[in-house]
Amino acid sequence: MNQSNQRVSPNRPMPRRITSSDGELLSLLGAEVRLKITSREALGAYCVCEGRLPPGSFVPLHYHAEVEAFIVLKGTLELLQMKGADADPFSGEAGEMAFIPSNACTVSAIRAALTYNS
Repeated sequence: MNQSNQRVSPNRPMPRRITSSDGELLSLLGAEVRLKITSREALGAYCVCEGRLPPGSFVPLHYHAEVEAFIVLKGTLELLQMKGADADPFSGEAGEMAFIPSNACTVSAIRAALTYNS
C-alpha cells in the first residue's frame, strides 16, 4: 500500500484519495452499501457510506447514536421518523438532502431507483 492510500495512523486519520471502488461492499436487505470512510478511520467523528437501493427496498425501524445525512442523487428516498407511537413522513428527491438527528428512530423506503451518499 502506498502512502497516499494509507487509511489510519495510530494517532490521527491520514489524508488519502478515495476511489469509486474503495471501501468494503455490504449487501443489506437488497441494498448495496459501500463503506467509504469508517467511524474507526474518522476516530468516531463520522462515517461515509455510498448506497445503491433498488425500487421497493426498505430499511426497517432503527436508530443510530450518530447523525445521519443523505444526499439523494437519483430517485426518491422516503423516510418515517417515529415520535412515540406516531410517524412523521418526509421524503428527499434527487438533488436534495435528508438529515436525521442522532438517536432518532426512522424507517426508510425507496419509491424509485435511488443512489445516496450518507
